[in-house]
Amino acid sequence: IYNDSDMYIIRRYQYYSFVFVLLALVGSVKATPEYEVIALGRMEGYNNRSVAINDQGEVTGYMTAADGSHHTFLYSEGQVTFLPLSHWGSYSNRPYDINNQSEIVGHADYSNRRDGFLYKNDDMFNYHGRRLTAINDNGETVLFGFDHGYENQGYLYNTRTGNEMNLGNLGGDFTNPQDINNSGQVVGSSKTADGKRHAFIYDNGTITDINPLGNISNALGINSSGKTVGYTIINGHPEAFLYSEGSLTLLGQIESAAYDINDNDEIVGSSSGDAFYYADGTLHTLNNLIDPELGWDIFLADEINIHGDIAASGYDAEGNEHALLLRKSAIPLPGGLILMLSGLVSVFAASSRYSNRKQQ
Repeated sequence: IYNDSDMYIIRRYQYYSFVFVLLALVGSVKATPEYEVIALGRMEGYNNRSVAINDQGEVTGYMTAADGSHHTFLYSEGQVTFLPLSHWGSYSNRPYDINNQSEIVGHADYSNRRDGFLYKNDDMFNYHGRRLTAINDNGETVLFGFDHGYENQGYLYNTRTGNEMNLGNLGGDFTNPQDINNSGQVVGSSKTADGKRHAFIYDNGTITDINPLGNISNALGINSSGKTVGYTIINGHPEAFLYSEGSLTLLGQIESAAYDINDNDEIVGSSSGDAFYYADGTLHTLNNLIDPELGWDIFLADEINIHGDIAASGYDAEGNEHALLLRKSAIPLPGGLILMLSGLVSVFAASSRYSNRKQQ
């Protein structure tokens, strides 16, 4: 028979044990996120897409008019506005990236040429014969040349200082940069001496082949720690990969490509016509992470920001293509965790009743 002092110690032990186990379980759980779908709009043409998102949640993309011309938009603070690039004579344009200073890069078509553009502070800057494919927070951008003597070459260009550097190649005559991080590391694809395109990373003046499989490949996104994503061709089919610290890992889906990775190592891309979200070793179809009753079919996820919000594109219930923002919702406790917590409560209650009987 326990005395009052014994019972106090037993009860306190039970309480703290219960709290400790509860906190350990909650702390170890990494629930799959759910997403709110925000439609940013569409024009009469077929392609209406979100292509990039910054950490403030600003999204850029393009919408297509009935005549097939593309028009660059910016979504900011709940409003969609079209960049006034027609003021500079561009009849069609599309963006590729936006940084945390709201600077947007892309290409613009004119009656007699196509130029890269940088749009910042309500002004537009043209880059003849090249398109700008990405920009970091330091104003460093990467360009791919297609005219005016820049053909098939990749460049690193600082929009603040005007300094420019040719990225070089992997032994061939073609380099196409795709992304740049804030450390100035660049990824993309470059031809080798035998004419195959291989994924590369450029760092501090050196371009390195990062495809140990030796297949045709392309690197499409890089985060602050240098982790890189893209695709490689396996038995004639593209397959998404993650490259980190000299090792290339396939994400396990054929007909897939990984487009972006954020600083939490969350990856987005597409696989067999469906957009995906990949984290902690598991690939999720984004259509399974949204409310199915809304009728959206998410087929493309281009970029993911530090908060897990995604620049995406999808079809509505009538089959119309829309530019979308997928905003990460509050993460619910998984059903399995709820069951475990319920069991712990039951065990705690039963143990308390047993202690009461022993005392009697």
